[in-house]
Amino acid sequence: MLWGNKDKVKPISKHTRFEALVRPHVKSLYQTAYRFCGNKADAEDLIQDLLLKLYPKYDELVNIENLKAWMSRILYHLYIDTIRQNDRRPDVAADINPDDVLDEQNNHSTPESDLSNSLILKNIQDAMQGLNTDQKTIVVLHDFEEYTLPELAIMLDTPVGTLKSRLHRARMALRKKLQKKDIKEEPFVELERVTR
Repeated sequence: MLWGNKDKVKPISKHTRFEALVRPHVKSLYQTAYRFCGNKADAEDLIQDLLLKLYPKYDELVNIENLKAWMSRILYHLYIDTIRQNDRRPDVAADINPDDVLDEQNNHSTPESDLSNSLILKNIQDAMQGLNTDQKTIVVLHDFEEYTLPELAIMLDTPVGTLKSRLHRARMALRKKLQKKDIKEEPFVELERVTR
């Protein structure tokens, strides 16, 4: 039997455990933050603020059933706080790169279909600029990030019925804006086709 320091097992640090717990969700949270903020620097700041806020609460995090939805809720509230603090309303989804949104699994795309998909996403982005913050938030979280209405109800602390109404109004506003641009197809059918 060996004696000495070789036999001792080092305990895993809190930092390592925290990182293992949140790392699977960071990419998705960053994408949401980017769509909220409209630029990389603000999205990175928002994620950093989120992680700094969550780190001291590690012991609570391990017991949360739907951690991603819970962290998304905190992210949303941090975003709203940032808007209030800066007294400005950044554009949600302002700089979504169509190439980032397109599904990379579709290796059989043609230049024509890529161009068409990029134009559709550009039209949707432009139309989203005219939405208010609540409308942009519900469209980004539901239609881009694919959160369900019950998940959003928990995340935003809002009844499902209210979210359904907001989503409907936001989609109607987008439809009107897209119709003004003479887009004939249903934007959300196109959005789903392009992002799948």
